[in-house]
Amino acid sequence: MAEADGVARIRVRSDAYGIGEPSIMATAPAVANATYNAIGVRMRALPMNPAAILAALGRVPQRSGPP
Repeated sequence: MAEADGVARIRVRSDAYGIGEPSIMATAPAVANATYNAIGVRMRALPMNPAAILAALGRVPQRSGPP
């Protein structure tokens, strides 16, 4: 990095997010809502993996007849 020796480097401590991070915050709620719309089970905990979804499906009362 000999060519970078003339560049001043400073470190700033901040709680600011990177430009892509705010969009990541809405991902889990969007997936949870899509799961609810698809299978009718509200997922309220992470991780929302297949095992958690199958366990939640086991707690759903069976419907009788058409909706």
